[in-house]
Amino acid sequence: MTILVQQQLREATERLIAEGENCWPATVERFTELANPAAVLALLDEIDQLTAESAQLRKDKDRLDRGYIMTGVPGVNACEHRGMDLRAAIDRVTQLDEQRAQRQAMTKEQP
Repeated sequence: MTILVQQQLREATERLIAEGENCWPATVERFTELANPAAVLALLDEIDQLTAESAQLRKDKDRLDRGYIMTGVPGVNACEHRGMDLRAAIDRVTQLDEQRAQRQAMTKEQP
């Protein structure tokens, strides 16, 4: 079911619940026979929850896939491998590059 259909179904169900007191009793009974409004809302909430969980699992899988691509080790976070923190290593390389650039700038300034 698409999100739009879910939203429309939820709105229609809530509207029927709200208007149920003003409807003919037979109409309310018929609607209750066709679908229990509370059950429909509960199912829609469960669909929303499962959709959110699925999105989170997809993100986790992507993170692990990136770790495998970067390290070659399945199931490893991309930022840690064999006790070496790759973020720290990248920061250190960046720091060394900056120091080298400063030294080169200083040597260019000197005649």
